[in-house]
Amino acid sequence: MNLLKRLLRTAPTPAPAVVHPTLGALRYVSATRDWETVSSQPIYHGGISGSSTEPDADKVAEVLQRMSNVDQYWRACESDLRYIAGQYPPFPKDVDLKALFRVAALSLYRSYWEICFETIRPHKWLYVGMQFEGERLVSNTIDT
Repeated sequence: MNLLKRLLRTAPTPAPAVVHPTLGALRYVSATRDWETVSSQPIYHGGISGSSTEPDADKVAEVLQRMSNVDQYWRACESDLRYIAGQYPPFPKDVDLKALFRVAALSLYRSYWEICFETIRPHKWLYVGMQFEGERLVSNTIDT
């Protein structure tokens, strides 16, 4: 019986983790078989494929390349972000979008990738995910 208690008290094995010089600590998510950043600050990154021991170097490079071109994606999403914010009366009109939103996440998935925007305090919380296929914006999701 004591052996059974000791086995049940054993701490779970932590998920494998690596530290990337730019993205920070990454952990492997066995349920989805991909990697994500441990912290969501300043930006969450997820859906990075790889083995259970390390993320795929090409996918990490893709995340970094997309982040280096983030202004391009601000421009691609601008009209949709303005329209979405315009549907909520508390948001100011004709404001610089970077005063209203921040990039909260950039994630890769098997058939698309996504950049997410989150409102900045003191504004009401709004989270908008913009899905891309290649460089083409194809859809969005909104969470309030």
